[in-house]
Amino acid sequence: MSGEVLKDNLEEEIKIQEKINDCIDKAKSFCFDAGAGAGKTYALVNTIRYILQDEDKRQLLNNRSQKILCITYTNAAKSEIMDRIGHNSEVVISTIHDFLWDFVSIQQTLLVQLHKNKIKCEQKRAEELEEAFIKELSLEKSIFKKKVTDQGFLEVFYQNYAKKAKTFREAIESYDNFWNGFNFSVGKFKNAVNTINRLSSYKEALEDNNSKVKYLPTRNRDDLANFVISHDTLLDYSKNSIEENDLLQRLLLDNYPYIFIDEYQDTDKKVIDIMSKIKEYANKRKRRFVIGYFGDALQNIYKNGVGALPSINEYELIQKKFNRRSTTQIISIIEKIRNDGFGQRAIDENNNGAPCNFYLVDTNFDLAKFLKEHNLIKETACLLLKNKDIADKRGFDELLAVISKCPRFRGSNYGNINNEFLQKNQQHIGWFLREILTFVGFILCIKDDSSTVSKVIKFMPEPTKITFNELSELIKNLRLQVHDTMTLKDSIKQLSQVDKAEKIIENIFSMNDENNDLITYIKNGAFEYLLSSNTDYSELLDEFFDINFVQFKNWYNYIFNEDMNSDISYHTLHSSKGLEFDNVVVVLQDNFANRKDYCRYFFDNYNNPDPEDKQKFNEVRNLLYVACSRPKKNLYVIYETKDYQALLVNNKSRTLMNIKTIFPEIEFISR
Repeated sequence: MSGEVLKDNLEEEIKIQEKINDCIDKAKSFCFDAGAGAGKTYALVNTIRYILQDEDKRQLLNNRSQKILCITYTNAAKSEIMDRIGHNSEVVISTIHDFLWDFVSIQQTLLVQLHKNKIKCEQKRAEELEEAFIKELSLEKSIFKKKVTDQGFLEVFYQNYAKKAKTFREAIESYDNFWNGFNFSVGKFKNAVNTINRLSSYKEALEDNNSKVKYLPTRNRDDLANFVISHDTLLDYSKNSIEENDLLQRLLLDNYPYIFIDEYQDTDKKVIDIMSKIKEYANKRKRRFVIGYFGDALQNIYKNGVGALPSINEYELIQKKFNRRSTTQIISIIEKIRNDGFGQRAIDENNNGAPCNFYLVDTNFDLAKFLKEHNLIKETACLLLKNKDIADKRGFDELLAVISKCPRFRGSNYGNINNEFLQKNQQHIGWFLREILTFVGFILCIKDDSSTVSKVIKFMPEPTKITFNELSELIKNLRLQVHDTMTLKDSIKQLSQVDKAEKIIENIFSMNDENNDLITYIKNGAFEYLLSSNTDYSELLDEFFDINFVQFKNWYNYIFNEDMNSDISYHTLHSSKGLEFDNVVVVLQDNFANRKDYCRYFFDNYNNPDPEDKQKFNEVRNLLYVACSRPKKNLYVIYETKDYQALLVNNKSRTLMNIKTIFPEIEFISR
């Protein structure tokens, strides 16, 4: 019977793929919506292979010098697809930023115009800030400008920029007693000085008719005056230029008659808008064009992604309800968690395993003891909700402790820890933290004997002229400089003293300020990002730069999954996305993301068609769905709650009854 069931399901799975193939044949755009563990990447690869194996389609691509375009969410996903397909000149597999820059970078006339328009907007905003400050202090504009553009003043200004307000003010007044007696806000003063000095560079940039717009993947911020753009600005420019230019729409269509988007739910809406515009253009011209979206709307757990595909009715919806990863017991649980009638089931419906137990525990729960008692000592992933727990396990607890005290991440901004600090997609990590990650990556690269020349050169400013022997000598010298026990500040100082290395570090940290030394410049960037210019927290900067390098290395390894081979691995629920393990232990808590009822809200409102806060409910629902769909064999869900005793006594509570609707077996553990 098992063989017959599996055979029938395999045949149905083939028919699902045939529906995609039929869309390819009929030039119909589609959305392949499949649950966790369904094999979305497998379907995507098979779709590409179907085109390549059709002689007519392949010949047509070759005759027209066209290619299949596959857009991935991360470089890791790109590598996985390339490994499965092999390097094929007829297929372009790329992350969205790399592809868009390759496509629009040759349109420099258009890009420069967009860039100058952006500069004009910033110029207008800067002029308004300047006028407001001058008016507030009743200053003469010409005098103010002369004072704050003086090179000596600027050196003092930036050397004391990140210090406490009292220290900063004293330094400014000591340099020029003109400022004595002015009762100005330090924050407004800094803003005004920065604004005045940007205005002159904006004016020069607008008069510059020779510069080209540059996008450098290792640079993490806009440098408008020098025509350097960031990841986000690249998306803006690409969207504006493609949507407003028929020629670019035609070029994209002429080059790529098939475009496939992997993990569509995580894709920025600007990218979806671009693809919709190409689709609209193709329809008007009656051109053959297929856009295929592969993903699962319920696995959207970050704020950057589009989630559900807009205008889904314009696409052929193809659903795959088979799960190739997990046992029937696990699939039953995740189907109940999503609770939308999707109907996911195992490809082999006799793939039975152990029951998925749910454990209610008090706040004194001992995870290590639980793992030992359940013999979970190998091939086990522990998915933790609390960021402190994961940082403790992965060895960057001191870094998280300092980060958590900074205005960027404290109070109502606590959610930024997941969105900007623990985010696995580097392009969504906060700009200053991306620079730190790049710096750490550079050090690890030069310390790795297997690193290639190309890997090292990518950290260097462009253009760089260096011989192989010079590069070898540079790497040898750099390897001697940094050790895990050094602080971040000392690591930067040590490396910058090596010949040619200072330019590399300046490039990594986007340094474009001649009024600063390197460390001061980096500290000022940290001040702007971490403290939001709040001088009350200035002492945190010293704490941040005095953290040992090993803490940053461990954070880097966590972000890039560099230490996945241990018997027991630790991840946040968010970072487990895209991974799979034999055994998974999910630990849930109520006190998370600056909320006291994070998981409780989901359990209390389960089966409620209209919770008071739908977004709040869906956020937790999606996260639980992602986390609980990671195991292949065994799932253990632990709910740590301060209401343990109340739930133990009142076994008819709504919370407990709803939990029992999802999990067939509940065990109370008190320690």
